[in-house]
Amino acid sequence: MSLTLATILTPVPAELAPLDRRGFLREWALAMALSFGLPLALLIGAGGLALGMAPWAVAIFIWGGGGLVGVVMQIYAMLRLNAATLAHEIALAKGAALPLAPTLRGRFRKGFMPIGTARSHVVSQMPLTFSWGLVFAGVAQWLVVPLAALLIWQAIALIKLLR
Repeated sequence: MSLTLATILTPVPAELAPLDRRGFLREWALAMALSFGLPLALLIGAGGLALGMAPWAVAIFIWGGGGLVGVVMQIYAMLRLNAATLAHEIALAKGAALPLAPTLRGRFRKGFMPIGTARSHVVSQMPLTFSWGLVFAGVAQWLVVPLAALLIWQAIALIKLLR
């Protein structure tokens, strides 16, 4: 399944063929691999600071590498996983209509999440939860507990989807 960002943002693109379990797991693994961008940039920045790199250079690297590239990779992984989950649910529905959930609405996230089912919205957040969980594991350990609970909830939704 090779989709461009423009086709992922459409509600149900014509190119979105039903995905079997193997194709869905491949897309999930790719999305989880894309979620390592931000934690990796922070880890490299912390290593550079420990090796005596100038603090301003580390800050530029973390803001540029982690903030721009890492966060964009997370958003792309989330959108791609939402499309893959929706395609897998289409395959499981076998022609039945899927109950679509409304997109996220609000002052700051108006229309950010594309159309999908409630399960596709939960599963598509896994790369964000995993990535920020790794970031907070190094910065503020007390935030790991709620993020771990959220990741467990998302894993349960993923396991129910794969049955």
